[in-house]
Amino acid sequence: MHPKLEEYSKLITFLTKVLGSSYEIVLNDLYDPENSIIQIHHSHISERKPRESLSSFALKLWYTKAYLDKDYICNYQSQARNQRILRSSTFFIKDDQGELLGMLCINYDNTRHHELAKAIVALGHPDGFLTHHPVLHDNEVIDVNIQERFNESSHEIICEVINDRLRVQGINVLDLSYEMRRKWILQLSFEEKLDIIKKMKDHGVFFLKGAVSEVSKELHCSQPSIYRYLSKINQLEAPSVNEEYTTSQ
Repeated sequence: MHPKLEEYSKLITFLTKVLGSSYEIVLNDLYDPENSIIQIHHSHISERKPRESLSSFALKLWYTKAYLDKDYICNYQSQARNQRILRSSTFFIKDDQGELLGMLCINYDNTRHHELAKAIVALGHPDGFLTHHPVLHDNEVIDVNIQERFNESSHEIICEVINDRLRVQGINVLDLSYEMRRKWILQLSFEEKLDIIKKMKDHGVFFLKGAVSEVSKELHCSQPSIYRYLSKINQLEAPSVNEEYTTSQ
């Protein structure tokens, strides 16, 4: 562990005691993104454990270098594995050159306060009124902008990107057998697969060890094919010679 992360380890222990059990506090070490969680308190909130990987959102922040012009990101919505909606914030831990070493993440679960508020409102209304005239909605109802989902592994992140593409085509991924899922994936066009791999790249998936092998298995194609897709994406993203010449004038 980098000495700077050791300093934050002490801070996390302090914050845990100050904030209480409604706050999950996590320290991520980016030296090994697939086993990045080196410290976690009140893990019942997101249901994660030490040595689990970065979330897809954290990977994306790292890949897009959001930390270069920000020191932290506050108060975005995330979703725990039990589908509970959390309020999350991330602080970027950088070295003296401004490169990212780790992330200190705080996830707040307001379930107890939410239930208390519903109970107070219910005191002033007859039974059944709130069922037909909801004043306070459940978390799942108000969720309109979830930024982060806590995946168990890089495999889950990869599968979720593929599932998003299948959903766009009106496919119910929850009811798909392995063979039907394989059939739909094999029917994807070159452009659709290119879009899937670009989204994975934008999420930082290819920062992870063995990602190319894992993606090739899930897309049912060869590893050289994945490298060709990545090469094509790099070509599309790179400025042309003419554009570079014009910009330099």
